[in-house]
Amino acid sequence: LSTLGGGGRNPDGDMTLLQREGDLPDGVMFQGWDADPQPVGTQITGIHHPGSDDWGFFKRISFGQIIPNPGSETSDDVYAIVSYPVGQGYTEPGSSGSAIFSSPGTVGGALSGGDIVGYACPTGPVRDVVTHFSVFYPHIRRFIDPLPTSLKIFSGGIVLATGTPVVNRIAPNAIITVFGEDFAPAGTQVVSPQLDDGGKIATKLANTCLEIDGDRAPLFAVFPTQINAQAPHLLQPTQATVEVIRGCGTQDEQRSPAETVAVAPLAPAFFNFVSNPGGHNPIAALHGGGPGWVGESGLIPGVTFTPAQPNEFVSFFGTGFGPTDPALESGQIPSQALPNSRGVADLTNEVTFTIGGIAVPPKDVFYAGAAPCCAGLLQFVVRVPPNAPDGNLGVVATVGGVSTPDGPFITVMQPLGIPMLAPADEAAFNDLVVGKRVATNYPTVYVDFVSPGRFRATEGADTYTGSYTYRNTGSNTGTLTFNYDDGDRCTTHLTFASAMAGTATFTCNDGSSGAYNWRLVEIPPDDGDGDGDTNGVCATGSTIESGSECALQYPQESPDAGRQFGRFAVGVQLGSEKGCLYIGAGFLACGSSSISRDLTFTTGSGNEYSFGFAASKIEDSSSWRISKLSITLQE
Repeated sequence: LSTLGGGGRNPDGDMTLLQREGDLPDGVMFQGWDADPQPVGTQITGIHHPGSDDWGFFKRISFGQIIPNPGSETSDDVYAIVSYPVGQGYTEPGSSGSAIFSSPGTVGGALSGGDIVGYACPTGPVRDVVTHFSVFYPHIRRFIDPLPTSLKIFSGGIVLATGTPVVNRIAPNAIITVFGEDFAPAGTQVVSPQLDDGGKIATKLANTCLEIDGDRAPLFAVFPTQINAQAPHLLQPTQATVEVIRGCGTQDEQRSPAETVAVAPLAPAFFNFVSNPGGHNPIAALHGGGPGWVGESGLIPGVTFTPAQPNEFVSFFGTGFGPTDPALESGQIPSQALPNSRGVADLTNEVTFTIGGIAVPPKDVFYAGAAPCCAGLLQFVVRVPPNAPDGNLGVVATVGGVSTPDGPFITVMQPLGIPMLAPADEAAFNDLVVGKRVATNYPTVYVDFVSPGRFRATEGADTYTGSYTYRNTGSNTGTLTFNYDDGDRCTTHLTFASAMAGTATFTCNDGSSGAYNWRLVEIPPDDGDGDGDTNGVCATGSTIESGSECALQYPQESPDAGRQFGRFAVGVQLGSEKGCLYIGAGFLACGSSSISRDLTFTTGSGNEYSFGFAASKIEDSSSWRISKLSITLQE
């Protein structure tokens, strides 16, 4: 169980603790111990076995007494000096590590070293060095004398972390909760997960660990009676053994009695804003991609909630829906593990939805996969059926033939007939957008509204012009038709999460279609470099003011020279706070003061580039300065 030291003057002692399998033979009993240092004058007995042919193969016994330390080479807190009178035995090489008894049946220390006598009988006292049992007692206490505790996992206390209705089975990579007693000292409230050296959620938090079938689980929060964690990604059906380890990695480490929990490949469930005993709960949902909260007004004091509307895209959040593609390991944060896709990873199994008993067509499930922000969390962007009635409508998702529990609902309210977010007509739309840019979550795709009825669209290195028309279709919806000068035509259905941001889906007469998030930003002034773009060109040392942008361009010596592959932007995305840093409409940093990234990507023409950058927020401002920027063609 434990080995300390290696002989001689090792300050950890010199001993090995073994665990015996099976019962003791009749008449044999375990010895006790004394965890206090042995004082001078203590009579000791040593039972030992020299370890070579030179000293024989017989067990030996020696009788001595602890004497004052005659020198300074040893510490009285660690070692005692034992003197054996003539004729009372002595020790030889190989005897080290043997027990020294301070009284019958009580171990007071272990032999560490001493005089070597050889074959001749000693003519005077022989001295040994003995390590006090008190030295290595802290290292082995958890095996022989564990602290009294009520540490345990409640029967049935391992569930999904989604609250009610309770789901008492877990799935690989799912977010779970474990309930019990004495997981951590009283008053412990650690709700900020830590990252390990590999950038994953750490498996130790507040000196507490959780083992599931022998694998350590990433921990999100630890309380004396509750642990929130993520199930290991390699977890296998149909049952798992779970143990809580208190004082994990310390000398007082303790394990709870093991409990078991059912394991299934799929255990889908939604998170809720409020968890009621009966399971009838308002589902955690956002308008579009956020940040507006969906729910009945006054649901949580101090937080603004508004109902969803028919035909609106909303985001739900859940766990336990199965694997993603690309695959994610437990503890991985998608946005960091998958930087090329900004954390986007689709579920491998199709997910279907009903809202208020109305089936949602597959085309209206815009996204079902990993939430880029968080390990184990899944996000679903779904359109509310256009014929959804007012009220609290039940939401059910089905994946692989397994459905989420009944109970979660979304509050829906029909438009009041008076536009609240979407412009009422084309004149109001023009007042809102002319002179502004619609930035999307595709870094090289955006639209500038250059004058009433006219637009200029940029897609990578290509620019298109044309006319547009707008029609209001609801309090937060509208239809925007783009008529390209080259004859193409695209119809876009807009959903407004605010007057300046929302989501969109589009179809074009060439058969193409898609969806994106959008936000309105100012069109930056021409940078005057003669290349025809309206962005400043990013470089090391560039300062990006709040509300402005600069272009990211391929190097001049590359096959893609002169093209943009993205933009840095500082401003507001979907209502987020000012001073956030983005690439296009893609979130990079908000609330932090610096960011650094290194990645590789391949263009559609097959050219591979490495891209590295770092930026820091300028003190007492909402602007950022680029401290590193490199874009290199890989040969």
